[in-house]
Amino acid sequence: MENNLGTRIENIEQPELGQKKEELPSYLKMYEISGQDEISRHSYERYLANKEKETFVLTREKSPSLAEYAAEQMTEQSQSYRAHLIEEALRNSDVEYQKEFARRIFYVKKEDRAPLVKLGLKSTDSEVRKIVAASLPALSRNEIFPFIVEGLNDPDAGVRKSFVDIITFAPINERIGLIKKGLSDPDPEVKIASARIIDRLPERDTSVLIEEMFHEVEKGLSDPDVKVQKDSLSMIFCVEKKRRFNLLLKALNNQSPEVHKVAASLIGSLPDEVRPEMFRIMFDQGLGEELIKPALYKKVNINDTDFARREFIKTGSETTLIGGRLKDKTIIRHIDPVAFSSWQKIYESHDFWKSQGFDYVPIEPIQSYKVAKDGYIDVYSGVLDISLFDWKIDTDKYAIELDRQKDKIISALGKLKFDHGHSHDDNFCLRFFRDENGKVDFGKIPRLYLIDFDQATSPAH
Repeated sequence: MENNLGTRIENIEQPELGQKKEELPSYLKMYEISGQDEISRHSYERYLANKEKETFVLTREKSPSLAEYAAEQMTEQSQSYRAHLIEEALRNSDVEYQKEFARRIFYVKKEDRAPLVKLGLKSTDSEVRKIVAASLPALSRNEIFPFIVEGLNDPDAGVRKSFVDIITFAPINERIGLIKKGLSDPDPEVKIASARIIDRLPERDTSVLIEEMFHEVEKGLSDPDVKVQKDSLSMIFCVEKKRRFNLLLKALNNQSPEVHKVAASLIGSLPDEVRPEMFRIMFDQGLGEELIKPALYKKVNINDTDFARREFIKTGSETTLIGGRLKDKTIIRHIDPVAFSSWQKIYESHDFWKSQGFDYVPIEPIQSYKVAKDGYIDVYSGVLDISLFDWKIDTDKYAIELDRQKDKIISALGKLKFDHGHSHDDNFCLRFFRDENGKVDFGKIPRLYLIDFDQATSPAH
């Protein structure tokens, strides 16, 4: 079976039962992530081999494709002629042309936009339809409504989710109906996105729906069917924050471990002031390992049995989550070469980190990378545990020690005049120690790692 890290899973040597794991050179030990499997254990050696064959040009600008260049040239034409060019591109069989010109629907006269949106939604490519959905705010509210209705019936769940995000631009009297449509969607990601829209609307418009959803969730948690219980929990974002605590308690009183795990993943939906109490309850119930999982996977429908990719929306770089055997082990970051080069240098500097008193490299692990067609770098990096930001909200355990680690990392980077760009608590992740069976040791102070180097610069750049 081929994975995306440039090696075959079956070809990685596994220690035989009872065989002692070979002793690693001291510098390789600094790159070991506690609890990761054999694939991840050899990631630094793979990274070094990868580096020998992958070269890239340091530039902050993507090399424009022919489609991008043509679309940029279009903006120099009159508005009326731009509409003609976009129409021609949307009828073109080349999907890249469709994408680039669809991104520029904003550049035409208001009266010309709706026909182009209508044409773009006929594209056979789901990515084109997503791009067209993003242009809907450029239309009037009355024009937007029928397009959202159409989009919520799209065969592709990703497209439907894109249209859910546009509901706040629909006429006020139509929003609740559209949200209900999204809440009834068979795809959990679309449902959750629809639930989250409620918080973005005025309370006077949603009070009745919120009350309905509270009783719906409560009823679902009493259903004997575990799937119904889990689906009901995913709708907790439709409920007032102050009522969510008791719903999670109700879920924890159910018998199913699967329901307990879903409940643990939703602790972030609670008001900050009650999260520590719920954390203690869940931790005492044996859900510690669920509580320290990173937030990456909490908003997407991705599992550890089916290989799949999902784009993760964040500011800065693009990030892709991977399902199947690589879930919880690997993500793909798509970043510019300058930032990646800075990340590489600080990641490879094991001698420096050792001189600063570290017995590990406190930098997001690079497993491998490849140069993408657009000149940017696809970086396969290792997944860690909960962010420092979320950990501090949930508990004060190890707070002093973790803050010391954070200050120590930032101070060390300052000595190199290395600028991370956004070294806040959400970009520091914990990694707890595991035993040889993968069980987390909560009695040992976790290590702290700095992640997300999409804005990084070093003196050489």
